Amino acid sequence: MSRARFFLSAAILFLAVVAAPAQTARKAIEADLAKASHIFNMYPEQIPDHARPPKGYKPFYISHYGRHGARNNGSDGEYVLFRDMLEEAYRTGNLTPAGEEARLRFQSAFSKLYLRGGELSSKGWRQHREIATRMMADYPEVFRGKEVHIDARSTTVPRCIMSMAAFCDALKERNTALQISQNTGSWLMNPLNPFTTANPDCLPSDTGFGSPHLAWDRPYHAWRKKLLHPEVFFGSLFKDTSFLKKYAPRSPYSLEESLISMSGTLQCSDVDVSLMDLYPFEEVYNNYLLVNYKYYVSRGPDTLIQKGRQWALVTPFFDDLLSCADADIASGDVAVRLRFGHDITLMSLLTFLDVDGWNKPASDPWEIAENWNCYNVPMAANAQFIFYRNRRGDILVRMMYNEADVLLPIASEVAPYYRWEDFRQFCLARKAVARQILDATKPLKS
Repeated sequence: MSRARFFLSAAILFLAVVAAPAQTARKAIEADLAKASHIFNMYPEQIPDHARPPKGYKPFYISHYGRHGARNNGSDGEYVLFRDMLEEAYRTGNLTPAGEEARLRFQSAFSKLYLRGGELSSKGWRQHREIATRMMADYPEVFRGKEVHIDARSTTVPRCIMSMAAFCDALKERNTALQISQNTGSWLMNPLNPFTTANPDCLPSDTGFGSPHLAWDRPYHAWRKKLLHPEVFFGSLFKDTSFLKKYAPRSPYSLEESLISMSGTLQCSDVDVSLMDLYPFEEVYNNYLLVNYKYYVSRGPDTLIQKGRQWALVTPFFDDLLSCADADIASGDVAVRLRFGHDITLMSLLTFLDVDGWNKPASDPWEIAENWNCYNVPMAANAQFIFYRNRRGDILVRMMYNEADVLLPIASEVAPYYRWEDFRQFCLARKAVARQILDATKPLKS
């Protein structure tokens, strides 16, 4: 058949996958298909109760890092591409029942998606307003008073700037006396997104996913050919897939990956449309494993290719966290530090801090999703470091991730609260490990 000339045989590809997939992620995605959208997973709706602070301790300072809120797909071109594919197949009678349903659903959403690629959606705006509102409600002591100064900073990406504005607007509405400064600029990129050339340790092999120097690029593409089966995915939508060659002249794998990811972003957009349930589950799930692998080797604890280098690059964030906290506690001039950036910084932040599971390397790709899952860095994900003080001036700090308590590998009789000095020394020790890794590694294209 003509489709065989375009795709590798599905049977051959299925036989190539001989290991059992990670069950942790599979069960989670079977229970909630939205998690298959990996980094486009939405923020949790249920916020757990917080552990009460030790007697006599009151919150007085907050240091925060938040990912931008829910956004539209990064490229308008993928919206157009998918529309054109479906419409051409419709005109020629080439759609399967699932393909026709996909066409109708996507047709109803297209006008609300086109020309909004990469933009913060109204859902993303609301996410940050809600997080800000809960922060004020949970820690009223920090925001009380007429001279409370809040320092907010964002990367130069518009959706991050808009997320900062949404967060600060919600704070200001509830206390008009707050003194809030908002800043963005290239001078802030190193601590907020250390994976750019603003970081002197960041080499061409460390930067964005499009770099030709990526050390993990070839293993990633080899893994993709084992996981994805374009014949199965596109065959569920089109009776004859041969016409798709003009839409993917180089790689049907790339086309499948981009369209599944684009479909996953619909939950983040201002449309009430889903496509993921129309696709073969195994393809959706395997696409998740592939994307999760990409983030693990590029921002996580991988020791086989990156040798820990990628998480070590997040050190500038901790330089900023510690130096600002020391200065702000000493002066009392700033009550809240708000930072707005990206998922990749949070992934490496969690790995740096050795939060349970995030710093556990895998011996082969199938093991990764047993412990390390990028759907746990949803839209508007955030880390909050809440500082408490008693009348004697003793300081404790707790870490909240997505507004839930996090246990750190630091000795404490009152965990999840830790002595500030113990937390500080732990971060300095991790920085020293990171420095050794950066000095010892010289990544090359494999």
